[in-house]
Amino acid sequence: YLQNLLSDEELRAKLSEEEIRNCFCFDYYTKNIEKIFVRVFGRE
Repeated sequence: YLQNLLSDEELRAKLSEEEIRNCFCFDYYTKNIEKIFVRVFGRE
C-alpha cells in the first residue's frame, strides 16, 4: 500500500515522501503505551 502511495504522482504533488512515510509511523500514537497499561491493568 505504501509503495502505491509513493508512486502516485497526484499525491506526490501535494506531499513529500517523508510526509507520506510519516503517516505509517505509529511512534507518536504509542509513545505512552506503558503508562496506559499501568493505569488500566496496574503494576505487577
